[in-house]
Amino acid sequence: MAPSRSFLAILPTTLLLVGCVLYSGQSPAATMKVSEAYSRMYLEGVIEKGDFERFIKGIRQYKFVPEFVSISSPGGDVETAMKFGRFFRRAATQVKIEKGAECNSSCFLMLVGATERVFRADVGIHRPYYDRDVFGKLSPTEASDYFREMNKTVRAYLIEMDVPTELIDRMMSIESSSLEYLTAREIELAIDTFAPSHEEWLLARCGISLSDELTTDTDASFTTDEEQQCWSDAISSHNKSVLQDILSQ
Repeated sequence: MAPSRSFLAILPTTLLLVGCVLYSGQSPAATMKVSEAYSRMYLEGVIEKGDFERFIKGIRQYKFVPEFVSISSPGGDVETAMKFGRFFRRAATQVKIEKGAECNSSCFLMLVGATERVFRADVGIHRPYYDRDVFGKLSPTEASDYFREMNKTVRAYLIEMDVPTELIDRMMSIESSSLEYLTAREIELAIDTFAPSHEEWLLARCGISLSDELTTDTDASFTTDEEQQCWSDAISSHNKSVLQDILSQ
């Protein structure tokens, strides 16, 4: 993905594939970049253990919480992806999959956590992949128990993020060595552009009904300048609060 603005490198990550992953192929380790305007972050590459902690370290270093995150990833570590997803939900982050980018496997877990999702590319899904060196050494009973526990964990997370049961079942039915692509339109219809809780929050805070305000381009339009300013101020104020929480930890 070629960003249109210049960047400051935050922190490169190293290659580490351990435990349960959702991962669709070979790709460089993830990198994180931030726009000069300090409002948009770019995450590219494999999602690995330690990436989320490096992400938080970058936030502390640069003292900003991005309102917008663009992602291009083939997938990777499940637990890390869910940490990102929960953070995106907490920080009211918009996540965009740009045209020409990829969002496969555990990248989907990050995507559904966002309060606003913008789709410009297909999204690949399948159930978790298990490290063969570890999983293959388990007894059939141990493997069955571990499989059920991980599926339970991923299902619970997806339900937490308001993903419909039908889509969860579809994802879990796809073998880990396979990949099924959902078109941008399919994924938009399945999980919607906005998280339901975010819709209700903006309706209560600014009187904005997002279901009425959306255009076919999945970008929001506003009937008044006041509504647009209210949205911007609400997100900015919330991000400052999230930043203070992070800096105080």
